[in-house]
Amino acid sequence: MKTVKCYSPCAEITISYSDGTNTLVQLIPPFNISTFNQDICPEAMTIPFGTFAAYQTLAKEIAYPHLAVNDLVLDNTKNLSAIEIKSTASETMLGLIGVTIGGVEDMF
Repeated sequence: MKTVKCYSPCAEITISYSDGTNTLVQLIPPFNISTFNQDICPEAMTIPFGTFAAYQTLAKEIAYPHLAVNDLVLDNTKNLSAIEIKSTASETMLGLIGVTIGGVEDMF
């Protein structure tokens, strides 16, 4: 997700469990997602991706396209039934490149 607006939710992730409970996570730049052209988010890892063809309104020194990798911690005591991702702002570009689901023991 990339947004041009800060301090306002740009997307929501709804995590649904098989017991009927849900958890809502709002993505709010710059707190837990970076903005369109800058990596100013402390909770996301940045991966450079692509180039801007022109720097019409963006300063070349601070603007670079990138992917933001975020952790979404689930409740490991419940069975996951669905993950819904939706854009909540018209200026948001929404894309999902991949999801990895595994336990902490699978990571090491």
